[in-house]
Amino acid sequence: QIRAFGYQARALEAGLNPNLAVGVNYFYNFDAINRQPPDRATFTATLNIPVFDSGRTRAQVRSARQDVVQARINLEQQRLTVSQDVRGAFTNLVIARARYDNAVRQDALAEEVFRLARIRQEAATGTYVEVIDAQTQLVLARNNVASARFDYLLAYAQIQRAVGRDDFAAGPTTAPATSPTAPPLPGGSR
Repeated sequence: QIRAFGYQARALEAGLNPNLAVGVNYFYNFDAINRQPPDRATFTATLNIPVFDSGRTRAQVRSARQDVVQARINLEQQRLTVSQDVRGAFTNLVIARARYDNAVRQDALAEEVFRLARIRQEAATGTYVEVIDAQTQLVLARNNVASARFDYLLAYAQIQRAVGRDDFAAGPTTAPATSPTAPPLPGGSR
């Protein structure tokens, strides 16, 4: 679009330049009468110099140049928008990964608390309510892991969309991508 507007401005500027038209005509008369020569040639040259056009051409040239400037501004805005989308998607990916790692640690902790609550209940030093509470916390922790995994995969899909590639290889702060469809997460699929 920038190039097209540039060409248009140059074409309009050409309207301000003088132009020269040259032509040659050759006539041959097969029935020459009255002693006229049977052939003749004419040469014409026309020079047009634009003197006054009410400023119309200059206004069109200025308008075309402003179109070029506006197209460059639009291009820069698009570049900034894409850059912002990529940075935002990468930030979301890092946050989602940290949330997932935290959820996995919370799950391991809840599992250990549940194991200890069962041991205490079997040893008759703990209550059944403690076991139920620990099991509830374990279920909540596992739900949080599943939710965090979903958020991570969603953030990964968003960064793939932002960079325009399905085989986006995640950086060092995220899990390495071994397949183009989904990044692996530690701890398996819970």
